[in-house]
Amino acid sequence: MLDFPVPPDFCFVLKAFNDTKSLREAAIVLNIDPGALARKVAKISNDFNFFYKEENKWLLTEEGKRLVQW
Repeated sequence: MLDFPVPPDFCFVLKAFNDTKSLREAAIVLNIDPGALARKVAKISNDFNFFYKEENKWLLTEEGKRLVQW
C-alpha cells in the first residue's frame, strides 16, 4: 500500500488554486463553500507550508507550485 505524505484532497485544493485567480473561483471549481475552503487552505498552510497569505489573499508557495506540476 502506498503512503502519500500529502492527502489527495489537499492536492486538489492546490491544483484548483494554481488554475484559478481567487479563493472564490477555486471554491467553485471544487464545488465547496468558500469559507470551508479558506479553513482547508489555512490547515494546508499550517501543516505543509504550501500556501502563504499576502494582503489578505492566499497564494501558493514555490513548494506548492512545484507540487501541482504533475
